[in-house]
Amino acid sequence: MKYLLTICSNDKNPAEGLLPARERYQSEFMQRVIQRGEDTDIPVLILSGEHGLLRLNSKIAYYDHALTKDEVPYMAKLVADQLGDLGVTEIEAYIKKDRDVPGWEPYYNLLELGTRLANVDLHYAERESLEPRFATARLR
Repeated sequence: MKYLLTICSNDKNPAEGLLPARERYQSEFMQRVIQRGEDTDIPVLILSGEHGLLRLNSKIAYYDHALTKDEVPYMAKLVADQLGDLGVTEIEAYIKKDRDVPGWEPYYNLLELGTRLANVDLHYAERESLEPRFATARLR
């Protein structure tokens, strides 16, 4: 089964208790990925440095943790198991920042290693494809 995927965000709802992931993470980019999933009827997963893969309705507490390169091998095994449990065969990944932006390399490595271990096809989508499109009308 195909899934869309995006990466967790520093922009989080600080409310106490458990919130669905789609409410905990508040980035505009993530909301556009979620909207793409809803528009295309393709489920969306969120890759978290703390939890591995999350469904949009997965309830999580507030946390502040950035994935490190040392955590990638362990987390990749977790992500591979989660992909298998969900029956994922293909990932279309929407990632807000490039690999060379400080702090983002471990997330790319985790996604690539986890999908390789699970034998899941991984495709990176163009960020620009999420930009709002505006209809233009010719004035007469």
